This record gives sequence, C-alpha cells and structure tokens, in this order.
Amino acid sequence: MSRFLYESGASILESQQYPAGPSGGTFFLLAGFHLPGLSGQFSESGEESAALAGLFSMRWTMTPAAEVTKAAARTPREAR
Repeated sequence: MSRFLYESGASILESQQYPAGPSGGTFFLLAGFHLPGLSGQFSESGEESAALAGLFSMRWTMTPAAEVTKAAARTPREAR
C-alpha cells in the first residue's frame, strides 16, 4: 500500500497496523496521507485502490479526512 501511495505522489502522514488476533487471520492497516488534488479525483483514486486491493484479496475503504471521527479509550489501571 505504501508503494502505491508513493507512486501516486502521496505523502504518508500516519500509519498504524495491527493483526485482528494473536495468530494469522485479518491484518488491519490505517494510513493517513496527503495527495495534492485528491478531492477533485477521489473516485478515480478509489478505482485505482480497488484494483490494487483485488491483487491481494483485500477489503478496503477510503474516507476523506473531513469525515473521519477519532476516538480513544482508556483501560482502568487495575485491568492493565
């Protein structure tokens, strides 16, 4: 995914990755990036991303930053 973004001219601003479980299975990647002019070509970029996802049997979504809701959770100290 990072190669795809780089070759598209994007700058990765944030990247988080983690597995869904302790062994095998689903792997999640959250990448925040800036691509000049993306708002004017959002659907075209989505189609290119879909082609990449198809190569690796990935499920994916792309959401404009203005629509992303950030949330945080804290675990009580006793539970850590």
